[in-house]
Amino acid sequence: MDFAIPNITKPKIIIESSFLTTTSSGMGDKAKTESNVAAVQIRKYYRGCKFIGFLDGAGWYVRRSDLKKMVKSYSDVFTFSQSELKRFENFLKSLKL
Repeated sequence: MDFAIPNITKPKIIIESSFLTTTSSGMGDKAKTESNVAAVQIRKYYRGCKFIGFLDGAGWYVRRSDLKKMVKSYSDVFTFSQSELKRFENFLKSLKL
């Protein structure tokens, strides 16, 4: 977890961020781990919590199968582009935290 909003004890949103400019075999491990975290830990211990991913970088573009696994793990996925950051801002406002 990179961020928990509003806090780690009672999160409404948990955010994981991954920006990769190169590829590596570790990306497959990360995809498997995120899938496990989403399927088991987030849904079990933080029911109703949104698990959000920020994924960006050429590394993910090249490793599309791992990217697909990552995307499936999250409630929603954003990139670091201006339009996506605006979409994330609107997402936060819609939750009325």
